[in-house]
Amino acid sequence: MLRVKCMPEIHRVGDNNISVYLRPHKSGECYYARYKIANKRVANNQRYVTESLKTTSLSIAKDRARQRYAEITLLERQGVSIKSGTVSSEIDAFYSEYENGVSQKLSGYSRNMLVSFRKTLLRYWKEYFGRKSLNDVSREHMHGYEEWRQSYWKDKKKKKTAHPKTKVTVSRRTIDWEIGCFKQFLRWAKIHGKYVGNALEFRFDVGELQTRSAFTTKQWDALTGYMRRKTWLQVGKHGNDKRLIRSRKMLHAYAIFMVNTGLRVGEARNLCWQDLQFKNAAKSEDRKLFVAVAASQSKVRKRRTVVGTEGAYRIMKDYYDERKENKDFCALTDKIWCKENGSVIQHFREGFTNLLIAAGIRHDNEGKELTIYSLRHTFITTRLIAGVNPYQLAENCGTSIPMIEQYYAHARSDQFANELTKGYRK
Repeated sequence: MLRVKCMPEIHRVGDNNISVYLRPHKSGECYYARYKIANKRVANNQRYVTESLKTTSLSIAKDRARQRYAEITLLERQGVSIKSGTVSSEIDAFYSEYENGVSQKLSGYSRNMLVSFRKTLLRYWKEYFGRKSLNDVSREHMHGYEEWRQSYWKDKKKKKTAHPKTKVTVSRRTIDWEIGCFKQFLRWAKIHGKYVGNALEFRFDVGELQTRSAFTTKQWDALTGYMRRKTWLQVGKHGNDKRLIRSRKMLHAYAIFMVNTGLRVGEARNLCWQDLQFKNAAKSEDRKLFVAVAASQSKVRKRRTVVGTEGAYRIMKDYYDERKENKDFCALTDKIWCKENGSVIQHFREGFTNLLIAAGIRHDNEGKELTIYSLRHTFITTRLIAGVNPYQLAENCGTSIPMIEQYYAHARSDQFANELTKGYRK
């Protein structure tokens, strides 16, 4: 038996730019509208756009179609996308464009930010929004992100799908950073005419900024003393595991180098021996180490020369001599912090954390965990206490004066106190 497919009855609305008709839907039948587009650029180069009117009433369908066409006409004039994709698909488009900009070394594109987008946008924000349309994103969704993010690890642990590097608790500072990454994506979407919502108006309250965790003098002395113990250096069943001994000697040199230069982890990662310049002097306390930080490795994308203290000079000179004696990747172009095969060590985070635990100095005086980043914070704190000019310190550390003032205001030098009490008489 031959079945004849009946064409739906089409109702023309307006100047034949809108067609309204019934068609099957998962919950029955409802009216749809097809709109004729004048500016195809805002509709992915489509001449027509079809949308559900979500009603079975013809009169209501016509009213909704007229109202929607008025919105479409306005969006066409403004050059704004009529139908945005999902949050997930648009994040993929943004990340792909940014990755391409980094590979071509275009200005305004940072490899460090690319890593941040991969950690935040691709890992958390895509999952938070799911298949939601980008133009449906609002301030209310941004308000709900903190609660969702704080319970992320707990929910994932139940399903055994948690990312291995996901922390149990997340600081407000981290959430602020993740929201900032998403808002940068939204700004990109708005410029490309893909987003017209109000989520960019959202402001996250970080709360009172906390001082950065740093080692006290007592803690640092305890740590360096522990690293010099034979029980820590001589490892293995017979105390001669060359691989572990090499690794621990490198960690020892790395920790002292970092606490005497204030470098960021990413800035130190790809250093070569040729990036170090040893400045000799008659007095040992006047010896300095100059470290050339490439713009591609700097967080602020600027090349700079970092001045390290005499402690940095001494540890790196001794460490280089030992590497040279062992013929262990000591050429000028060899990486300083490398594995036995010469490849770069991405970070010492786990090894340094285990070292802190073994030395019994896991937390600072306020109970916050000390981390490998505490080495940089210790350098900045001790230099401020010693009376170093904050402007010069900010230049050396590749940061800003406001950042120094926000996080290190507790580090007051004797010189600062003397200036405040100058001219005072009882």
